[in-house]
Amino acid sequence: MSIGLAMQPEMGPLLITDPSPAFCRIVQNKLKEIEMKAESVDIAVLSAEDVSVLPAGSVSLILLRSVLHHITDVDGFLRSCAQVLPPGGLLVCEEPYYEGYMMMGFISQFMEDALANTGYTCTAEDRERIGFFTATMQFYCRRDVDKSTAEDKHLFRPDELMVSGRAVDLELTHFPNWRFTCTQEQNERGYRGHFYRFFSSYIEACMSWPSDFSRRVAEAVHKYFEFFSTLEAAGQTTPHCFGTFVFRKTG
Repeated sequence: MSIGLAMQPEMGPLLITDPSPAFCRIVQNKLKEIEMKAESVDIAVLSAEDVSVLPAGSVSLILLRSVLHHITDVDGFLRSCAQVLPPGGLLVCEEPYYEGYMMMGFISQFMEDALANTGYTCTAEDRERIGFFTATMQFYCRRDVDKSTAEDKHLFRPDELMVSGRAVDLELTHFPNWRFTCTQEQNERGYRGHFYRFFSSYIEACMSWPSDFSRRVAEAVHKYFEFFSTLEAAGQTTPHCFGTFVFRKTG
C-alpha cells in the first residue's frame, strides 16, 4: 500500500508510519527500488494512537489497513483523527466486519458432523482445532470481555461506527468485502462465492490448520455456503467479512 502511494504522481507529502522499526526499514529499502513520484516521502516510527501528535488540520488523508481492530479505544482514536483532518479530509480503513466472523463461528458447529458425513472421523487433535476456532470467533465477537491485551480486539458493525463517527464530525460510508488495493472490477468479480473463499483461506492461513485438514473441512461444509449463492447472483456480496470504511470530516 505504501509503495503504491509513493508511486502516485498526484500524491503530495506522504508520511508512512509503523510502530515497528524493522517494518519501517523494510519499506525504506523497498522505496529505494522504485521511482517515487509523491512530492515527498517520510517514514516515522509511530503507533496509530500517536496520530494526536500531528498538528490539527495538517493531514488530508489517513489510510489504515488492518489497523483499527488492534486499537483498544476506537472512539478516542476517531476523535484524534477528526482533530488532525481538515474539513473534507478522509480517514480510510480496511477492517473486519462483525457479521461474517459471527457466521464463521456458527458454521463451526457443523464441522464435525459434516466431516463424519464424508466418512472422516475426527481425531482428538481435530476436535481441539475446531473447538479453538469456535472459541476464537466467540471471543472476537464478544463485547463484554477485556481485550486490552489481545492482538485482535474488534469486529465492526457499520451502524456503531456511524454513531461514533458522527459524534466527532466524521461521516461514514462503507464498502463491504471491498479492498481498496483492488480495482472496482476485481472487487465485483470476487462477489460470487466470496464467503466460502474467505472461510476456506481463513481456517488455513489465520488459524494455521494443516492444508489437508483445511481442504477436507472446506469441502465438507461447502453445501452450507450454497445458501448465499442466490443472494450473490443479484450482484451483491454477503455476508460482510471485511471491507473499506471511509470517514469524511464534515465540520
